[in-house]
Amino acid sequence: MTFVEYWWKRPIFQGKRPILLAGVEAYFTFKEAGYINCIKTLYSEIEGMLRVGYFSQYRKNPSFSDLMEYMQERANDKFVSPNSLGFPTLLYRYMHDIIFCGFDLETGSIALSRHSSSHGVASSDEYTRRKALQAILLLDQMSSFLDQDSAPNAVSSGRTGPIQPERKRHKKT
Repeated sequence: MTFVEYWWKRPIFQGKRPILLAGVEAYFTFKEAGYINCIKTLYSEIEGMLRVGYFSQYRKNPSFSDLMEYMQERANDKFVSPNSLGFPTLLYRYMHDIIFCGFDLETGSIALSRHSSSHGVASSDEYTRRKALQAILLLDQMSSFLDQDSAPNAVSSGRTGPIQPERKRHKKT
């Protein structure tokens, strides 16, 4: 797994290491079940890592549009030019139109996405080797812009995992 070793230098990735490794290792079984497990695991983590990065920077829960704007800003800042090899404009469209697209049961419009996968409505034939590899490559690209600067509190406190919001405590009656 040496190609993912540099991911662990990023606090957001390090905090998700066992989960991300489970998804990546599932891919390397080179079997249909592995591709399904890879996608089921990584798609939700992609969104979660963006949410943690956003929360770490802004200390509030993001809306979907906040997440997309945050991802686009981080990629644009990292890759400087919209025409760079990081392809921030294409990345934004891919994330928006593919990874985070919705689904409609009434019309039968159900492409594989984070939403259709997590809600269990995506067709099993959508879980392909190609799409599993795309999830891994997407995480690899995200590791370029979801770095230490996106989680300043995690770095300054010495934490290696994602920052968790404070939970409200209920008084016992």
